[in-house]
Amino acid sequence: MLSAAAAGAASAGMADGADGAAAEAAAGGMTAEEAAEARRAKLPEDAMRLQFGERMSGVKAQFLTTTEAAFVLEAVSGSAAGAGPDKKTEAFKESLEYAMKLGLGAGGTSDAARASTDELRKQLLEREFASGADGDGGAKLHMYEVASLGNLRPSNPAAAKSLVPSLSRFDDSDVRAMLIVVGRCTARLDD
Repeated sequence: MLSAAAAGAASAGMADGADGAAAEAAAGGMTAEEAAEARRAKLPEDAMRLQFGERMSGVKAQFLTTTEAAFVLEAVSGSAAGAGPDKKTEAFKESLEYAMKLGLGAGGTSDAARASTDELRKQLLEREFASGADGDGGAKLHMYEVASLGNLRPSNPAAAKSLVPSLSRFDDSDVRAMLIVVGRCTARLDD
């Protein structure tokens, strides 16, 4: 679970990437935009290969489920409360409301949602799946895949692979096992 401080650190990490592009530009005799484009070309984005490009390179952030995002926004909202009601923009308020509605589900509570998300993340990140392994040992899911499965809740392996293309490295029986975990962990939110 990301704390408000970790969310701030993630923003700081993205800013550091911009500073790096400016320093690279100055050293290489090109504009900051040209340097940033050159760096992006070195790190292409390809979710199928779990490559998220320059913007995510070196960033110490996690991929979040909607439930986890709701908790981060709620923590930020609580820390902004001391700054006065004017400090929260309308967009922030709407984002918090949306994340709380989707993240907590129809009948969910904060405690149930937190337990559900923690269980989902733990079970899917720790499990090894034989079909996705390239060599010795089993393949594990990436945090992006776990968050995507938790948010999208696909109904079958074909839908899961269509929505999260990197899952195509697993056979249908392993993806079905993943979906069973997702269904069991998120069922409490749908009651």
